[in-house]
Amino acid sequence: MAECLRSLPRESEWVFTTLRGTHYTPSSRTFHWSRVRTAVGIGNVSLYLATRHYFGWYALNVLDLPPHVIALQLGHDDGGQLVRELYGPPDAAIARERTRAAFRSVASVSTFARLRRSTGRVAPTT
Repeated sequence: MAECLRSLPRESEWVFTTLRGTHYTPSSRTFHWSRVRTAVGIGNVSLYLATRHYFGWYALNVLDLPPHVIALQLGHDDGGQLVRELYGPPDAAIARERTRAAFRSVASVSTFARLRRSTGRVAPTT
């Protein structure tokens, strides 16, 4: 990630800048974050915690990274226990889709195996 950021063209020493090209001060970050969190109704949570928790959830549920890897990224030294407690098991909708995909995969393998046993040859691919 750091290499990707370093390779981008830079207009400033800051990654995120205001329209004037200056960095966001703590008070301006707080002001803008308050407007965002109020608009989406997430309550009084800091920008730091919101982005940190989102990363934990996203890494576990969408990227499907192992909990111990996520724990290392978050600076935990518990082998992923806290990640499993906070962000796992996977989101219900994601878990259902993974289950469906697994059954589709097994069904296609089972169909192929039955066809092969019944005909004694491999079906042509398209």
